[in-house]
Amino acid sequence: MPPQFNFNWESVASHTPQGAWFPNQEFLENIDNYKYNKFINIGMYPHYLFLFKSIVGHIKKNLLFKNQTQDLVDKCLAELREETSSDKEIIFVGVHCRRTDYGWHMESLAGATLVDHTYFDKAFDIYRSRYNTDSRQVVFLAVSDDQPWIKENLGKHSDVRFGLDFSQGKVEDGQMPGFDLCLLASCDHSIHTYGTFGMWGSLLAGGDVIATTGTTGKEEATTEEDQIYRRAAMENWVYLDVRDKANIQEVTISPLTSLS
Repeated sequence: MPPQFNFNWESVASHTPQGAWFPNQEFLENIDNYKYNKFINIGMYPHYLFLFKSIVGHIKKNLLFKNQTQDLVDKCLAELREETSSDKEIIFVGVHCRRTDYGWHMESLAGATLVDHTYFDKAFDIYRSRYNTDSRQVVFLAVSDDQPWIKENLGKHSDVRFGLDFSQGKVEDGQMPGFDLCLLASCDHSIHTYGTFGMWGSLLAGGDVIATTGTTGKEEATTEEDQIYRRAAMENWVYLDVRDKANIQEVTISPLTSLS
């Protein structure tokens, strides 16, 4: 930056040891004072879900995908409906599995580990029990940054389809994230693991959401995601406690009362 420019950046947020950023209370209580002529630092990885959850509907109306991306996704969904070859209503559930470098991120910040197939097995069963009827059928649409892993671990389910199978050869590599997010956003309900990509897929889709908790394997320890979810207190979200892989349970998470 040229030396003649001297910006006074004011920090208005702090983070927990697990890496979750939250705005300071003084900023929230006096936000009108920060509207003009201020350079504010809101944190390295801010995700203030508790603040913007009330305007997600407005965001969905204004955050639109490119026509060619949405058209391709709509065509994929239409093909899946035809493939099912029944008179049942198809309920699409978007599935996002974040892996690769996020394992290091979770381990370094919270001592947490990536979920395995048992989390998805449980989540699939929940949605099947909710929506599979004589007139409706669930189809899961899975995307990931680790395609070999999801195909190896989720491919055993006959009602799981993979986004890559519909985008390969039709979408350039640089456009794949846009296609994947559009696919997730076009579903009726969602399953995601951790990270903002899957969370935004769930928010844009609306409907029911299943997310993880307990990835530290410890009773009281929390992750960045746990703290964001607890602060937001999302009404239509269910959390699966993955500490015991042999007995994964639906749980409620208590509201966040302190940044620790």
